Amino acid sequence: MILVARHGETNWNRLGRMQGQRNSQLTDRGVHQAERLSEFINKFDVNRIISSPLGRAIETSKIVKARTNLPLCSEERIKEIDFGEFSGHSEEYLRQKKPKFWARREQNKWNYEWPNGESYSDAYNRVGSFVENEDKLQKSVIIAHQSLNRVLIGQLLDMDPRELLEIDQPNNVIYGVTENSELRRWRYEDLLPPFS
Repeated sequence: MILVARHGETNWNRLGRMQGQRNSQLTDRGVHQAERLSEFINKFDVNRIISSPLGRAIETSKIVKARTNLPLCSEERIKEIDFGEFSGHSEEYLRQKKPKFWARREQNKWNYEWPNGESYSDAYNRVGSFVENEDKLQKSVIIAHQSLNRVLIGQLLDMDPRELLEIDQPNNVIYGVTENSELRRWRYEDLLPPFS
């Protein structure tokens, strides 16, 4: 099984701001989520952590590494989608202040390229070379980002773009892609006993 997790909550997540390839620190809740993620993945037969190189994913991964003793490597191809000029803004801001851009994006989310950024399609192609030898990813936990994880799961399961764009991954949700190409979803905080 390949586990696909999202980094813990950040300050910008809390504010509803799109991070893209910019960074924001984990909140206390995000640190707690990383600790809980560590406990959850200990229930699986995983042998390494593969992390996006962006700060929030690395911070989450280092917490997981410290609590699981799994080796950690960073992978450039699983950085978040680049939102370009609109990184740091909220979707609400874009709807109100940049309605033409927002309308174009809503018409074709898959191919919409953020100004000075990239599209889902671009990210899908970038992730393609990462997943081309899926067998090497088995028994890994991948810690990355919501939009990127959509295309990563889509690549692993050969999903239609419309279908993969519907994947929702709050900070406390982890997906599992089985060797039989089944997708499993867990909200790990609900499945663990309370912290003592």
